[in-house]
Amino acid sequence: MKTILLQLAMVFGFGLVNSSIHAQTITDDVEIKSLWKNIWTSLASNDVNKMFDYYTDNACEITPDGNMTCGKVELIENWKSFVNMIDEKPRFKVSDPSIRYLSPEIGILSWNSENDIKLDSKQIGGKTKSMSLIHKINGKWLIEFDAITPVLQMNLYQNIDTIDSQLNYKP
Repeated sequence: MKTILLQLAMVFGFGLVNSSIHAQTITDDVEIKSLWKNIWTSLASNDVNKMFDYYTDNACEITPDGNMTCGKVELIENWKSFVNMIDEKPRFKVSDPSIRYLSPEIGILSWNSENDIKLDSKQIGGKTKSMSLIHKINGKWLIEFDAITPVLQMNLYQNIDTIDSQLNYKP
């Protein structure tokens, strides 16, 4: 009888803990979706400083060309240099992010985007898959790190032939 009561108490206790974690996640989801909306609204209105208000002071970013920039001041300078280099204001079509929690204070956002970016009248934008590591600091979600990966079309059979020829492979 004691064993059954202990097991019931454990199941009930786990249920309470699990439901409180889920309730916290719903609140965090709302806060993170607000963070997401605010970042893209700031970017659309060319308010770069406001956009980077949602980054930590030591945040880092890996851009599609493989460069890594760290520090909020450096990120702002890097963005402004990029915008001054391209032909016109870039346009982004982004999906809603998927959110994965690693802990109550750490999460990962991932999303797809289609980017219209022109340099010397040539399209340098395109499809990307991106991610951000977010960190809840003093009750506020901020971006700690992000990476933007271009989606490249790969012709599998053409690549296999090229690899085979480079390796002198003969079946």
